[in-house]
Amino acid sequence: MNSKAPQFVQGDRSQPAAAGQVGPDGEIKKKKQRRGTRGNKILRAEKRKVKMALKLQAKLTGAMNRYVTTPTPDVSSPHLYRRPRSTSSVHKTSFFTRIQHCVTTHYRRYTTRRYWFSITNLIRLFWLLLVLWGERWVWDSAISACAWDKWERWPAGATPHRVALVADPQIVDIHTYPRRGFSLAATIFYSDKYLSRAWSSLHDKLAPSEAHFLGDLFDGGREWVSEETPGVPRDPHEQKDWKWYGNEYWMKELRRFEGIFPIPSGVRVKTGLPGNHDFGFGKGVKTSARGRFEAFFGPSNERWEAGNHTWVILDGVSLSNENDPAVYGPPREFLESLSHPMQKKKLSHEGVTFEAPSNLDQPTILLTHVPLYREKDADCGPLREKGHSIPIFQGYQYQNVLNPKLSAEILKHTKAKYVFTGDDHDACKVEHMYAPQGKVHEWTVKSISWTMGVRKPGFEMLSLWNPQAAADDGIHGTIDQNAAAHVAETPAELTARLGPPEERDPTKVAAMPTVIRGGSDTLQAHLCLLPDQIGIFKAYAVCGVLTLLLVTVYVWMRSEEKSVGTALPTYKGAPELEENEKYWKPNKPIRNSRWLFQVVLEEMLAIAAVALFGMSPYAVEAVSNGNGSASSNLEEHILAVLPFPEATEFFDKIRQRYPKSKITYYQPHATDVKSVEQYWKKDVEVPSELYKEATILLTLKTLPKPEQAPNLKLVHFFSAGIDHVVHEPLFTSSSVTMTTSSGIHTPQIAEHIFLTLLSLTHHMPQLISWQRARQWGSHAASGGYFGTIHDLASKTLGILGYGAIGRHAGRVGKALGMKVLAFTASPKDTPQSRRDDGYIVPGTGDVDGSIPDAWYSGLDPVSRRNFLAQGIDVLIVSVPLTPDTRHLLGKEELEILSKPRPGTGKGAYIVNIARGPIIDQDALIFALKNGLAGAALDVTDPEPLPSHSELWDLPNVVITPHVSGVGSEYKERCLEVFELNLERMDKGEKWVNEVSRTKGY
Repeated sequence: MNSKAPQFVQGDRSQPAAAGQVGPDGEIKKKKQRRGTRGNKILRAEKRKVKMALKLQAKLTGAMNRYVTTPTPDVSSPHLYRRPRSTSSVHKTSFFTRIQHCVTTHYRRYTTRRYWFSITNLIRLFWLLLVLWGERWVWDSAISACAWDKWERWPAGATPHRVALVADPQIVDIHTYPRRGFSLAATIFYSDKYLSRAWSSLHDKLAPSEAHFLGDLFDGGREWVSEETPGVPRDPHEQKDWKWYGNEYWMKELRRFEGIFPIPSGVRVKTGLPGNHDFGFGKGVKTSARGRFEAFFGPSNERWEAGNHTWVILDGVSLSNENDPAVYGPPREFLESLSHPMQKKKLSHEGVTFEAPSNLDQPTILLTHVPLYREKDADCGPLREKGHSIPIFQGYQYQNVLNPKLSAEILKHTKAKYVFTGDDHDACKVEHMYAPQGKVHEWTVKSISWTMGVRKPGFEMLSLWNPQAAADDGIHGTIDQNAAAHVAETPAELTARLGPPEERDPTKVAAMPTVIRGGSDTLQAHLCLLPDQIGIFKAYAVCGVLTLLLVTVYVWMRSEEKSVGTALPTYKGAPELEENEKYWKPNKPIRNSRWLFQVVLEEMLAIAAVALFGMSPYAVEAVSNGNGSASSNLEEHILAVLPFPEATEFFDKIRQRYPKSKITYYQPHATDVKSVEQYWKKDVEVPSELYKEATILLTLKTLPKPEQAPNLKLVHFFSAGIDHVVHEPLFTSSSVTMTTSSGIHTPQIAEHIFLTLLSLTHHMPQLISWQRARQWGSHAASGGYFGTIHDLASKTLGILGYGAIGRHAGRVGKALGMKVLAFTASPKDTPQSRRDDGYIVPGTGDVDGSIPDAWYSGLDPVSRRNFLAQGIDVLIVSVPLTPDTRHLLGKEELEILSKPRPGTGKGAYIVNIARGPIIDQDALIFALKNGLAGAALDVTDPEPLPSHSELWDLPNVVITPHVSGVGSEYKERCLEVFELNLERMDKGEKWVNEVSRTKGY
């Protein structure tokens, strides 16, 4: 090799040097010191040699690069002095090729133990567990700690009535904080999520029978009116807010509240109690805001009975006004009326009509927003977070406690034994001794929102047990405060008390439950504390900062490891002057900091992605089940025989949820059955091999013989009634469990009932005939026909068969101001017996049986005729068809209904949506001609009704072809009931809508 060719020296960099004069920076400096003034000339010469060597190296390197990347290298090309640009097709890879390269290259790294146990992966795992703790586990732990059986102390056999009280949700709006923008939007988002989770957890895990709010539903409800109250200052931001938001803002807040707190199916919820944030306090109450509030949330003063207790809601914020009768008048009138005993009244508001009181006085529970007066140093107990008592003062549109005179007056008129209030946001329990009835217990309930100044929000849980008995029964047993929580009778004890005569044993019967009266406590309260959301956010923040520091240090250390020299000999470096004269040379410190920031950002984003996954419900399933999907041990063969196409989405969900179960869907061929109507009329043949393996059958009417389905456990019908299969061998000669879809079409049928009823009472057939004849009718032209129109308010609605349909019809009738009477086959003397345990469409029905003004029962004609003689104006027939109910309404019953009613001068109306044979049709035709006001018939005997039947020609009859239950939701709700029964089967719980073979329905 030429002696002047570039040589390389061991070092950190690979750089060329001039022959014979190349060395580290230190050698050049030493030569400069040694040569003195002549050194400058020699140094310049050395620099020239070094520069020439660099140029030579650049040319050689560029030539080699161009040789690889271009077909004809050109030594004189200017690109030799620049970073080479790839032009070969080898470097032009597609996006998918790069993805494949990335996967194949890094697969080995992802599968190594070193990768999975790296610091960043351990941090990701930590954040996954941290988020699961803060978003899931801490909630499950908090709600589980509030389980009823962990704090209830009632005797064995007790059946308490359970209620939840929610105070001061005060959903955050633009009036809550002075700030605007992102911070307020984030607060609203997280507070709504918290409230929604608390409400859903309350009902999903604890399932109270009732849930009532204690006021302050909104935070700025009182501000969204244009009304001005004298002497009350206005919000300084009001004009600007009205300009930007307008009156529609309150309606949006209403829809937001309904989205956060949806009413669960079968739960009585009262939201009418107002707070000072809803429409003001005292002299600041705005009547327009109060009217709006009551229109959407119900009456603000109300009384009802539940759990053998009298409940009272009192508008204390309006009652604190002493100047305006329009404000304090309604609550004061209501308060004074509480001194009178509860009686049956014909009122038009649902929930205000009551049964006559029993011989024993029931304890009264008062719900009001502002706490009653107490001494300023009255101790609130250990559950309070801040201070030991409620401070007594007032400010803009609030007052911490009611004044002493009003508090005493409230206790005097209500005779309350238990009082529950809100407003203070913190917990407080005190006892009042100034009431005429003696000691009164008052609980101030914590706010359920984490934005209301308390670290651990909560709600109050009430357990009521007041079994009433005659006064001479005495008290059987005592409450053991140290005993376990509510324990029902064991099966052996139940058999010893109610079993067959040969198995009854008085020595093994459980102790009789305590009968509580007078001064004994009939209520137990427990404060359920919710998670500390602020503490969770602080934990996230601290862990986030520590994670950022740890990741930064880790990435920096990893970069230092990568910067260590290579094993190949490299040049240590050229003089600083020469380094600076390079054409292209990124600054090393800048390159390192940029790379560090990018890697740290990538790692933090990966950790954030893992944390977000932890917030999703899939993470909980993955942790619980190990595979990210819900697991089940249910291993059944489900056979669906239905006359319409398979609901693919539904059955795919069932297959995913119960992977061990098999589903076979069989639809009769179009040549066999062309419509659902033909399906009912024709016997459908199902291949026998399908029945052999089936353990669950989903059907509309087709049933196998018992020997065809030896493994069958459950039959679920796509219909509410089963009168069409009661003669099938599988029904009469087997013990296979059968369930129905009862309750699925209660909304449609109840609407149909009142549609046809109102068409009769308002003479819609006559009006329609005028329309078709293009005739503008009049009262005179009708011969006074419209003088017979009477509304339904204050009329008596009798419901023969108070099942799912009857309950919702009663609910609608009550809303129309009718008095509701219920008739059932068996007595319903206790609150538990009046509950509806079947399927309920959300927002419908009467789950606790509180709607009827009176109950009647019996299987004999005397009991039935006594019920019909109660002055019934409208009779709804909704009983199932069985041998006992055939011709249930005959000549004698219809004669009772045909007697003229006071005020109308004619008999009652009959609406039959059950089955035609329940009414003797010949007797019905006679009654319609001789006093019966009218009949709305969705069913007849027979069906279809023959064309020669006299019913077609009667003017006071409306006939529909058995379509009251038809609706687009029918199929979906049938599948909901079936899915619910699968869940209960998996958990070993009681079926929904199970058929009783002895009753026939």
